[in-house]
Amino acid sequence: MCVYLRYDLDEQSGHFHGLLSDRVFKEPSMRFAAGKWLYRTTHHRCVGGVGDERRGYEVAQDVIAAWFSRDEYRRMNIVRGEQRAKATRDAVKVADAMLDEQSIRAFFGDTEAEPLPDGSTRARRKWIMKKQAAEAASRSGRLRKGAKQDLALDLLELIGALDPQVRHRHQTQRARDQLLMQFHESHGTPEELIRHANDLLAGAVEKARRDIGAAREEAAQQATAELTAKDLQAAERRAEADCLATLAREEQDQRAAQQRRLEDDAAARNRQAEDEAAIRKRLVEDRKAEAERARKARALAEYEEALRERETETERKAKWLTETIEELRELGVAIRSAAVKLGLLEVPFVRAAMQALRKVDLIRQGRERER
Repeated sequence: MCVYLRYDLDEQSGHFHGLLSDRVFKEPSMRFAAGKWLYRTTHHRCVGGVGDERRGYEVAQDVIAAWFSRDEYRRMNIVRGEQRAKATRDAVKVADAMLDEQSIRAFFGDTEAEPLPDGSTRARRKWIMKKQAAEAASRSGRLRKGAKQDLALDLLELIGALDPQVRHRHQTQRARDQLLMQFHESHGTPEELIRHANDLLAGAVEKARRDIGAAREEAAQQATAELTAKDLQAAERRAEADCLATLAREEQDQRAAQQRRLEDDAAARNRQAEDEAAIRKRLVEDRKAEAERARKARALAEYEEALRERETETERKAKWLTETIEELRELGVAIRSAAVKLGLLEVPFVRAAMQALRKVDLIRQGRERER
């Protein structure tokens, strides 16, 4: 299907620009497990071709030209453009064949073989194509204007006088005429360029050889300069490495000294902390000893106070006991006197009371001796 089409008038002849595409189904595979519909431009037979060597939109141009060449559309005057791609392919084939032939003849030492200029295969092919064009022009005596312009521009491009990008911007005959007018004074008209093509090519080859020699000399100088620069860079890298190693050693020594200082400071802080801890421990122990002494003093004071209280209580009880014993003694004297008078000393109860009174008297005497 045609997904895009545009009609342009930017060249001498109006022309179409289009985009053809075809929608195809991709069979299930490792990438698309369920298959997938895809747009493929090269799959379209008007783009990818039908087996011949033509590819791209050249096939579509042929198909469209054949369509508009039918009687019902011929009145529209839409014709196929110049088949430049096919002509280029044919010319390349001829040039490659001649190049192979010349190379083979030169390889086997054929002295009649025309020597090929130095350069790449593409440059040699182009040289053969220009030479064939010049020979064809000399045989026919004249060329079509478009072909003459192209040949002259090819020669200017080949000798290095024309930038390919500048040429690409000039597509119409009028633009090419204006571009060639810029070279009339320096290189002559297109006819003069074609007539002196061999001289121009020889000069271009000589110039290319000089450029190659200069480039080789410059490359050698550049290589020497690069080697010198590499040596200088290597020396600089070695000096930088030595400097970095010295700085690393100095930095390592500084770090070691700083580490030692830190360790000494840490040891001093540890000793100071230990001393402070010992002082605090002694203070705590002193406080504990002082508290223990205070506790013992309080306990001693309490004990002495309790002793004083017990002594006071003992004295009070002793006094009461003394008074009681004295009263009992007096009572015992009175009872003995009464018993004697009444003759009751032999009575067991009275005899027991008299023995108790004698014990009380002994207690009283012991108390007086203690005093």
